[in-house]
Amino acid sequence: MRGVDEQDGCERFEVSTRHRGWTAEAARANRRAPTRSEQLLWDVLRGRQLDGLRFRRQQSIGPYVADFFCAERRLIVEVDGAVHAGQREYDTERQGELEACGYRVLRLSATEVERDVTGCLARIRAAAA
Repeated sequence: MRGVDEQDGCERFEVSTRHRGWTAEAARANRRAPTRSEQLLWDVLRGRQLDGLRFRRQQSIGPYVADFFCAERRLIVEVDGAVHAGQREYDTERQGELEACGYRVLRLSATEVERDVTGCLARIRAAAA
């Protein structure tokens, strides 16, 4: 699902209009029903609360939906709940594709967010630096 932009040689995602619509709808659905850990993290990221950085939640990026995204730093923050235990191979492939397109991906476990949101913010801050 990647192509090379002829102007700058940078890899970009090529996504069909149909797939783009699906990811946009999935992102909206995820925003309407966040997990507990996603809501906890969003409560401290929204409104530029972390070092003035603007984060968006459930952001479509090519064929994927990122839990949290800071465009300024090209940083994706993923909160991995129990469902991710059964899809490690997919997550690794997805992360590799995103990183090949110039994004940084930080993975946090849902348990980690719920137990130590302050520590998670420190990790996000470090990844954004």
